[in-house]
Parts: sequence; C-alpha cells; structure tokens
Amino acid sequence: FCTVKCAYCDFNSFAEIEDQIPAWETALLRELELWAPQMAGRPVPTVFLGGGTPSLLEAASVERILDRVRGDYTLQAAAEITLEANPESVDLERMRGYRAAGVNRVSMGVQSLHAEELQFLDRLHSPDRARQAFEIVRTAGFSNVNTDLIYGLPDQTLSSWQKSLNGVLQWGPDHLSCYALTVEEGTPLAARVA
Repeated sequence: FCTVKCAYCDFNSFAEIEDQIPAWETALLRELELWAPQMAGRPVPTVFLGGGTPSLLEAASVERILDRVRGDYTLQAAAEITLEANPESVDLERMRGYRAAGVNRVSMGVQSLHAEELQFLDRLHSPDRARQAFEIVRTAGFSNVNTDLIYGLPDQTLSSWQKSLNGVLQWGPDHLSCYALTVEEGTPLAARVA
C-alpha cells in the first residue's frame, strides 16, 4: 500500500487502496497460519515488514501480525523486527504503537535531501520532513534506525549526492542503505529517462 506509487518502483504495490488493508491483513494472517506447520521448529531470526509503505498500517494491525508470528513461529528472543516507513506517514503515536507491538527497527525511505530529486522520484516528503520523521522515530524509542538513499539519478551531481549522504549521516542513523537507481522497464521513470 502506498499513498503515491513512486515513478521508479516496479514492486507489486498500489496507491490509494487503503480501504483494502483489512482484507489484506486477514489474508496475511491466514497465510501465516497455513505456513506455520512447514516452519515448525525452525528459528526465525528476523521479521521484515516492507515493500510499499507498511507505515500506513495502524499499530493495532502490526500488533496482530506480530502476535501471529510470535504465536505460530519460533521467533528468536533477540529477533530483529523491522518496519519500513516513509517520512510523510511517520507520526509519534503510530511509531510508539509499533514499538509497543514489538517492532525494534525502522527503515526509513529518505532517498534524497534535495527537493528537486525527491520530486523527480515522486516522493511526497521534503528534506525537512525527512529529518523531522527521523527525530520522531527516535523520540518513539527506536534505537535501531536505518535510512535509505538513492544515488545515480539523471543529472545528479557528485556534490548533490555527497550533500544528501553527509546530511543523513549527521542525523546518526544506525545503518545506511545506499541504492543505485535502477530504471526498470515499464515504469513511469523509464519513460521520463527515455
């Protein structure tokens, strides 16, 4: 689920269908239940709620999902439980709810600290909102925060990339994921680049 599908994304995600989240959650809970016997006794070291924008989910939904994982699977005591978030969907109450549900790591899709690059990528947040969202995640109690950045955008300069990189590093993330932009065939970005 996404508020807006980014021009570079070729993942199976859809915008403006949040009304289908309850049906999706029901299906996911059922699929977790069906897979549990095949996973019996196998330790689960990580849980990753990603793809699209999991931070659009209500905290209660994440809690139900993680309760099913804890109930039906052998979740290791020190398991890393990550939720991907986009800066525009981060708010303190929801982040505290995710933390209470058992999420212990947030991976935030910052992508760039330049407004024109964010606009090119169809991102909804501003550089200032990204910084604010990072601070909200920390205030909510997360001590393990990843930030994502994308490099290799058309017309991106080395100076622009370094400014985004150094800017995010000043925030003090616990991990930084840097991805080269891949122009996937069939995406709106591919048409723009062509």
